[in-house]
Amino acid sequence: MSLSCGVLIVHGLTATPATMAPAIEAMEDAGYAVSAPMLPGHGTTEHDLEQTTWREWATAVQEAYAELATRVNHIYYMGLSLGALLGLYLAEQHPQKLRALALLGTPLHLSPLVRRIVPVVRYSPVRWIYTASQKDWKTSVADPDGLEVYKESSYTRIPTKAVYQVYDLEQVVEKQLGQIRTPILLAHSHLDETAPASNVAALQRHIHNPTPEVMWCDKSYHVLTLDYDRDAINQAVLKFFERNS
Repeated sequence: MSLSCGVLIVHGLTATPATMAPAIEAMEDAGYAVSAPMLPGHGTTEHDLEQTTWREWATAVQEAYAELATRVNHIYYMGLSLGALLGLYLAEQHPQKLRALALLGTPLHLSPLVRRIVPVVRYSPVRWIYTASQKDWKTSVADPDGLEVYKESSYTRIPTKAVYQVYDLEQVVEKQLGQIRTPILLAHSHLDETAPASNVAALQRHIHNPTPEVMWCDKSYHVLTLDYDRDAINQAVLKFFERNS
């Protein structure tokens, strides 16, 4: 493998590229050039994230893609959670340029409870009270070692305004899914409470050419890159990229 191929790797909401470290290492060890940008509003303070929009996240990913394209001839993509959603958006904007997408814990739809609450809270006086939610670490990573890394590499709370931005991005992405022609591998867990497993079937209903491949990772929770299935996922992603070289 020469550095004519690169992988754009994007982390999830409230996190940093450190949560993608095992994937980054696996891709680099395989000979890929890697770009792993920090999304705007991340790695600083929760207040910064609260002031950030999904368009800023998408712009950061497109800028990282453009920079990587100056160094390599072919680009693959690997994203977790929000990073997976941004990968779909990138593929919709550049349908002929990405070789393949590996999407982990993709939240095309958030949990049913969150989807019911967002429209109500967002446009009511409650929004001035309910400004953030405490992160439930126990449903994030099953592996204790991975969980410690996640705690050290992400915010402890999730700003409600950031959830609204994810919700808005979901709506935009879902409307254009039929445009995607990039091969996709979906890695997901039935134990994922942040992005329910029903997201896999929803994505397969919308994307047909080709229909996404699926890898179930039921030793893990939502943050797959730090959990028990991480090594198996990285090897599956490498094989998937190789098949689509």
